[in-house]
Amino acid sequence: MTKDNLEGSVRSAIGQGEKIIGQAVGDKAMAAQGAYDYAAGKAQSALGSAKDAVNEGGNAVSTIDLSDLETRIKKNPWAAVGVAALIGLVIGMISR
Repeated sequence: MTKDNLEGSVRSAIGQGEKIIGQAVGDKAMAAQGAYDYAAGKAQSALGSAKDAVNEGGNAVSTIDLSDLETRIKKNPWAAVGVAALIGLVIGMISR
């Protein structure tokens, strides 16, 4: 669990409470701010979950055995060229 997960959960809980209290007392501004905080907290929590997934994926990638990589490339050179082109395209799009 990341810091974003924890902060997002707290923010969404506070926002939900603020929204309920705002609706109960008839304060539309408070209810709207509560709804905003609730949605922002959920988004921040989702960001934390995404960070966790990336970290877990990175750990999985580091355990892949690449000892036969050269053999695979020699057997399927066009697949290797396609993967390299795709990686280049993604890096090019990110660096814009």
